[in-house]
Amino acid sequence: MADNEHYTVELFDWISSQSPFDMLVPMPYNSSVEKAIRKVPSEAFKRHWAGYATTKCLYQIRGSCRAYHQFIQRKGEREEDYDLKAFLCTSNRDEMEDLSVNYPDRCHIEEFFNN
Repeated sequence: MADNEHYTVELFDWISSQSPFDMLVPMPYNSSVEKAIRKVPSEAFKRHWAGYATTKCLYQIRGSCRAYHQFIQRKGEREEDYDLKAFLCTSNRDEMEDLSVNYPDRCHIEEFFNN
C-alpha cells in the first residue's frame, strides 16, 4: 500500500518482476483516468453495501509492457452522485478487502513510523 507519489512505471515494473510484495497505489485523478473509469458499465460493479461497489479490470500503464490490475471504487447510490476512485495493483487481489480494510490501515503504519 502506497501513496500516489509511488505511481511510476519503473516502480510497478520492478515490484512485479523483482519483489515478493504486492503494491496498491491510488491512480492520479486526471482527465484520462476519470474518462476511462466513467466508461465502465454499472453492471461491471459488485455492490457490497449501500453506497459502495467495486470492480476490477486489467490496465496497462503507458511505458510498461505489463498489464496490472485496476481496482475501481464507487461510492454513492445514484449515477449523478457517484464518486469514483481508481487504484492500481501489481497482482489480482480481493479489491473489496484491499480498498475497504487494508488500504485505510496504511495511515496507522505511517503513524507508527512517525512516533
